[in-house]
Amino acid sequence: MDTIVLLGQFLDYSGYAWAGRSYAKMLNSRFENVLFIDHSVENRVDKKRLSALNLHKESLNISDIEFSNLEDLQTLTGNVFYFECFLPCLSANFFNNDLPFALQELERNKNINLKKISMTAWETNKFSESFSFTLKDFGFDALLLHCKEHKQEIENQVGIRTYVNHYPVLEMFKVPDSISIKVRESTFKILSFNDFNARKGWSTLLNSYYSAFFDNEDVCLRIKTHGNPQDILKKIKEIKHRNIYSSVRKDKDGKYINNYLLPKCKIELDTSFLSENEISNYFKDFDLFATATKGEGFGLTIAQAALSGLPILCPDKGGHNDFCDDNCFKVKSYTTSCTGLVVDFYNNREMYLYECDHQSLKNDFRKAYDEWKRGTLRKRGAQNKQNTFEYLNTDQSYNNILQIMEDLK
Repeated sequence: MDTIVLLGQFLDYSGYAWAGRSYAKMLNSRFENVLFIDHSVENRVDKKRLSALNLHKESLNISDIEFSNLEDLQTLTGNVFYFECFLPCLSANFFNNDLPFALQELERNKNINLKKISMTAWETNKFSESFSFTLKDFGFDALLLHCKEHKQEIENQVGIRTYVNHYPVLEMFKVPDSISIKVRESTFKILSFNDFNARKGWSTLLNSYYSAFFDNEDVCLRIKTHGNPQDILKKIKEIKHRNIYSSVRKDKDGKYINNYLLPKCKIELDTSFLSENEISNYFKDFDLFATATKGEGFGLTIAQAALSGLPILCPDKGGHNDFCDDNCFKVKSYTTSCTGLVVDFYNNREMYLYECDHQSLKNDFRKAYDEWKRGTLRKRGAQNKQNTFEYLNTDQSYNNILQIMEDLK
């Protein structure tokens, strides 16, 4: 009988951890023999303290997932499919530090027919050399990407059979039954929900936001992220003060005087922890979800916002366009370098990401605002919600996994 071994960062708060949890719940409910091996990078909880572990699993909505030990892998027989929901350099990190890891234990088991699948969400058109080398050196049989963009280019680079599957988002995210008829308030509320790092395009987003709504006191952007609030607020303040406007007038003596003005539109920062249930309810109080991300290997928070019925403003390039239809505001974008990012990951000379065009982003912000004023903006979200819901079909995601297993037998 076939057995699946799924390794993931199940207890972390990263995007990969969320993907791992969604796959875990799908496989746990639909497949008879699955072993889950946790490799959490963040030390959020002591896994040896059962009460603390159970509370943490409850907040992450994975109380039904039981973790296995590496020793359990030694007793397996028959066909074993090892899915590694992590960056492709995971095995090398273990190997270099001489630490035991799931793949190593499976390789030692001579009673199984082992097939190895690397599951990764990746943003650029190429992998770094460390990724592609690791996949080949550890003998992975297949690569699973989570969006269609760059699939062929990456497959040609790594020389490994490559598939595309979307996250089984609906296993974790509770979709509202219907979009509430939200009474238009006096403030246009925009949400951007992402890590506060260079790849997410915050500088581009904020520069265009300040420019588009410089004189608008009725607009507020909520930045939902994590990290040190003081550090993030400092960076936001620096960007705001780069958007200063100088007007000139003459005083009574005929001297020129500069008046320095700052944008009137508002910023809110939220770095609080949200449980899975809280995330499902977080989007309902906003009028627009906006991101200027430089690239997405899937686009988790964009999918969550779309499933919540929020109108979406996003770049016209990136993995999120698999489910973001033409009801979304699609900002023109162009290729840009990967400088300023993690050198170990983004170090291929042929790599590129995307940069949103400032004027296009600014124009779409204003267009969304004008539709909000007319009371027509919400229709965009309702139409795209249905498209996103149909695309993120759990049955299709599961069937894709079954197809990979069948192909590799």
